[in-house]
Amino acid sequence: MNEVDVLRVANGMLAEKLVATETENAVLKAQLILLQKGAANENGNVSAGPVQPEYAENNHSEGE
Repeated sequence: MNEVDVLRVANGMLAEKLVATETENAVLKAQLILLQKGAANENGNVSAGPVQPEYAENNHSEGE
């Protein structure tokens, strides 16, 4: 395996890790939204309806 092949494999591994990290971030954001909504409801606030999945629009890390 030459240097170019090694770099291709490493690049593929990093790309897979990036996708996994972005997926994990989206899940964590969704959990945070649900926790915040639950805390607001426990404090007597009226629910405005279902949780809006804001993370779905910004589930990538470009520019961060």
